[in-house]
Amino acid sequence: MHELKIMHRDIKAENIVLIDTPNTLENVKIIDFGMAKAIRLMGTETEVVGSPHYVAPEVLNESYNNKCDLWSIGVLTYFMLTGEPPFDDEDEDVLMEKIKNEELKINPKLFKGISLNAKEFVMSLLKKNPSERPSATNALKHDWFKHQSEIKVDEDQTRNALANLKNYKKKKSLGIATMNYIGSQVLSSKQCVELTKVFRSLDKN
Repeated sequence: MHELKIMHRDIKAENIVLIDTPNTLENVKIIDFGMAKAIRLMGTETEVVGSPHYVAPEVLNESYNNKCDLWSIGVLTYFMLTGEPPFDDEDEDVLMEKIKNEELKINPKLFKGISLNAKEFVMSLLKKNPSERPSATNALKHDWFKHQSEIKVDEDQTRNALANLKNYKKKKSLGIATMNYIGSQVLSSKQCVELTKVFRSLDKN
């Protein structure tokens, strides 16, 4: 996406869907390009867009580029690994202040059983200064991805992360909305084909 000079500006759990083509990365899709924009060769964007928990600090400061997507991926990865967002508050204004000004602290309890490479990957994406974050291309070269075949699944950590997701009470609406949305998107390829046929029969033009 970035190689095609497009930034998404709203990467979040709700905008990642899976299609049932197992054993290939092609089954992971990013959807909802309603906030996407062409990347400027010069200058920065100033429009404040995105979703509260995933928005990058520089977006809130009204001066940003495509590195805002890397921050959002960092938040999403943190959330997937631990079941909790890196910054949280019931008051949205307080949450925005935390994202802008509070340094990220890794909770050892949350990251128990998670590899050092995974922690380093998340921390590299959640740098407040976007110039210190890797590009998407360089992020994919991180050691965490290079050694995926060597990683053993920590069953306790997996159970903890899932329990955290289920019991995420501080911002219940986020968890409920995410799970409801994911549930609504669980369609097989066959169902997608059938729905496409129905849609095309209705949409003659």
